[in-house]
Amino acid sequence: MKQSACALDVINFPFDTQTCGILIGSWTYNSSYVNMTCDSSVDISSYIRDSVWELKSATCTPYTLEDTSGSDVISGTFSNVLFTLKYKRLPLFYMSNLVLPNAVLLSLGTLTFFIPGKSGEKIRNAYLLFLKP
Repeated sequence: MKQSACALDVINFPFDTQTCGILIGSWTYNSSYVNMTCDSSVDISSYIRDSVWELKSATCTPYTLEDTSGSDVISGTFSNVLFTLKYKRLPLFYMSNLVLPNAVLLSLGTLTFFIPGKSGEKIRNAYLLFLKP
């Protein structure tokens, strides 16, 4: 099994959608020896579901690369296949473990300013909020 990685765009985290391209091809033999083709649809029946990501689409596109280096050893057109995977992040985990607790602490911290200073409870509540996480 091979692993691959893609750069993530986290501007809309945790409501983001990521697109990952995986290019598979031969670096040794040109298209006269190896010709890679695929259908536009990808069989995802053996895909294992994840609790953080949902696979929205998977496509396959034939892709060719032209060697322009001028090398005498390896030259010509190289046949490749480009798999494009589109994932959507499932935000429930992040909402329940990051956003909601921070929103509660933020609102309780803001309410601390409304406690009268002479009551002595203002500093105690501020320390308890600081020690809570």
